[in-house]
Amino acid sequence: MYTSNMSGNTMSTTATPERARPCCGCCCDYRRAVIIVDLVIIALEVLVLILLASDTASNYVVLYEDDDIVKTEMIFSAVSIVTGLISIYGAYIYNIWPVLLNVAWLLVGFIVAIIVVVKWCDDYLEQYNSDYYYATCSVNPGAVIWQGILMLLWMYPHVGFVVQVINGTLTKDNYVPQSCCCVADTQRVDQQAESRVVVTQASPSKMEQGAMNA
Repeated sequence: MYTSNMSGNTMSTTATPERARPCCGCCCDYRRAVIIVDLVIIALEVLVLILLASDTASNYVVLYEDDDIVKTEMIFSAVSIVTGLISIYGAYIYNIWPVLLNVAWLLVGFIVAIIVVVKWCDDYLEQYNSDYYYATCSVNPGAVIWQGILMLLWMYPHVGFVVQVINGTLTKDNYVPQSCCCVADTQRVDQQAESRVVVTQASPSKMEQGAMNA
């Protein structure tokens, strides 16, 4: 939005930055939201890797009598960390493709995880089908639904970021940091608006030049 004021021969034009809609309608902007969510995901996956690499992993293998599932989870966590870092970089440079890569991995990882668990349960039941005590393995629908909801929550800021970058409301030129808890951001918005005031001196007409020379 632009507003112009004329004062004598001086015209001032103020460019008011167009704010992109914040994440969830009341939180920080989508760029920040992507970075924060990805940092949380990376922290959780690092914790998973630490637990799997510790003595907990050996107990995990004993519990499930198969170390392949541990290796699979470690690979999943490592890939999630890499895609999370790539997504953060994409948000930092306002590039949608690295962010979309993380969205794709979140979706693929969710689907593959279900397939792996189902296959593992099938193998487990086939091995212990003669023992009633051990022959209990199934995929909990409630857990699947919960993981699906969590995945959608992770994906939401990424999709919002991509949409706003595509429609031009979130770019490097018009980006205005937004936060629900930082007063400094509001002050920064005002400073950015003031910095975009362009003052141009109107050129005198030939008649005015002749009057000044007379």
